[in-house]
Amino acid sequence: MTRPPQLPDVAAVWRRRIEIDLDGGPVAVIALDDLVQTKKTQRDKDWPIIGALIEADMVRHRDDPAGDQAHFWLREARGADVLIELATTFPDVADNVRQTRPLIGAAQERDRSTLELELAREQIRGKQADREYWEPLRAELEHLRHEQRRG
Repeated sequence: MTRPPQLPDVAAVWRRRIEIDLDGGPVAVIALDDLVQTKKTQRDKDWPIIGALIEADMVRHRDDPAGDQAHFWLREARGADVLIELATTFPDVADNVRQTRPLIGAAQERDRSTLELELAREQIRGKQADREYWEPLRAELEHLRHEQRRG
């Protein structure tokens, strides 16, 4: 298994890990930003999880977002209403994020129809990128499977 296409090397992911306390003691888990990236797959069920993760983080930190949290939320949120709320609440951050995620413009204009369309297109592009990333590995595994059957 190789690393997911959206993540850097394993060492970088490990450096960003967080620890949570469970009954048995602290457990290292992947950071939220990295987890969100791993959910940008060709599987339909992964995309709603991104939205749920972002919204849960917003609820948890709504009263006191850390420095770049609003940027993260605007960069990754999946719901039109959530993005409109974020663009209204953090207009300067929205201006910045708009440079790399143009659909934020529709959120700033409160254009829900355009925003929903652009979110769907973004998801389609993400799914296609994931398919393209994994296709060579799938082909190689298929080749190995056929070779094994012949041998």
